[in-house]
Parts: sequence; structure tokens; C-alpha cells
Amino acid sequence: MAAPRRLGIPSAPALPAPVAAPLAAGGIPEAPRPFSEFVFEDVERASEIASDLIAIAAAKGGEEGLAEAVSEIDRLRTTERQPGLLQHAVKLFITHFPLARQTFTWKPLEKRQPNLVVPSKSSATGPVAARGLRAEVATAEQPPGSTSPENEVDFWREDPLINEHHEHWHLVYPTVPIPGSHESSSPGDKYPLGNRHGELFAYMHEQMRARYDAERLAVGMARVEQFDQYTASIPQGYNPGALALWDGGTWTAFRARPEGATLSDLTADGLAGVPGAKLAEQATFRDRMLAAAQNGY
Repeated sequence: MAAPRRLGIPSAPALPAPVAAPLAAGGIPEAPRPFSEFVFEDVERASEIASDLIAIAAAKGGEEGLAEAVSEIDRLRTTERQPGLLQHAVKLFITHFPLARQTFTWKPLEKRQPNLVVPSKSSATGPVAARGLRAEVATAEQPPGSTSPENEVDFWREDPLINEHHEHWHLVYPTVPIPGSHESSSPGDKYPLGNRHGELFAYMHEQMRARYDAERLAVGMARVEQFDQYTASIPQGYNPGALALWDGGTWTAFRARPEGATLSDLTADGLAGVPGAKLAEQATFRDRMLAAAQNGY
């Protein structure tokens, strides 16, 4: 069998050079809202595209079918305007169609999105609004990284492979089922789950938590404290530094979280109506899960 080929999933370009003139009044012109794995409509559309690609590839099968799917991807690049959506759909297609998974590979996160895994304390120049990034960029006076003593384990939280594992999890277990994928683990009548399959989610987090505790103990810190009072302030601050996301059309940087910050309801476009967008709903979910566990379910 031939070695896997790399499909043309564009990598993030280099950060833009500083612009000579300041931004015009009113800021950067509005662009389509970037794709988000937390917006149901976005994930639903990505799953639809992935399903169509699977159907196209399966119709003729083999290399010929894959070639037609790639042609369809090229066509969609001229019609799908939402930044990041098509990229996610293509990754779903490769993940859930066996022949595509055997044939194509994509570069690791460190290569595709190097600015998304830059250590917070890196000497790299941090992106700022004057360099053409979105208005979400916020300057922060606090130093890059976590406030002491949490900065002792920044290396673990910022590990590229751990973050890539998180990305891969959402591809293997998408929120919306992918019709045409007989091996999908998404919920739905067409995708029977294995016995106790849902426990994988809890097991994975249990293992991540255990490793996190071990790393903390190794540097003389206490184990992780639970955060179950969602309106309480968060003592630790964190500044991601030069971190920046390329969504296929726009750079987006990340705000710093000051010490003593509190969570709030999600009100951003596309997120306000999703289940769990309100802290009160999260508290209800928490109480229901605890009650279920205590009652032996």
C-alpha cells in the first residue's frame, strides 16, 4: 500500500507584519463569524459536508472515489465562506471514512497552527490589533503565563500533544452524527454504541486529572481543587501571551484572565441559545449528574 498522502488542508500563514497606519475608525470590517465547535449549527453544517464527501467517495469507491471527494472539497473552497468550517468538515471526513484515513494525513498541530501552541512565556512577539488581528485581542499588563504558583505547571497545560488530543477527541466523537459513516461513535439510531461506551468520556477525564495531579505533586503543589461553584471568583490569573488562532481567513488572539475573575453567561453570537450557555443551567446539569451517581445510575 502506498504511503499516506497529505491532503491540501492549508496551514496557518506567518503572522502579518506590522502595518504602517493605525486601523480606521470603527475597527476591522466585520467578517463572517468563525466556525465554533460549540455552536450546534456550525457542527451540523460541518457534519453535513463530511457526510456528502463520504457519499461521493463511497459511490465509486477506491482512489477514483477519493479523487472525486477531493474535487468537491476544491469546489466548496469557493462557496463556503465561514472561516474554519470547511477545514473542520474535511478533518471529519478523513477521520470517519476508512479509506480516506488510510490515504490522507494532515500535519500535526505544531505544524498546522504553530501560533496556537506557542508557550505563554515564549520570546515570540505577541500579536496585537495593530498587526491586523481581530478586535478580540486584548492587551494585558500582567506577565505572560499563570500567576504564581500555578505558573509551575504551565508547561503541562500548554503541551501541544495534550491540546492536539483534545482536538482529535472532538473529531472522533462529533456532537452531530455523520450519516454515511458506519463506524461513527456519535449518538443516534444508526450508530449503536458499545456496551458502557459513554464511560470513555469520564475515563479520559479521570486519566487527564490523575496526570495533572501527578505533575502538580512533582513540583510541590497541592492536587487540583474542584471548581463547582460557578459564580465564585477564580484566584489564579492567566495571560496566554503570543497565542493566536488562524481560522482560514483571520487571526484571532486570546484575552488574558486577571486574578479574581468570574465566569458569566455566554452571550456571543451563536452561543447564547445553546444548552449550558447560562451558569444556572450548568449548575442544574451538575446537580443532576451528582444525583444520578449517588443513586447508582
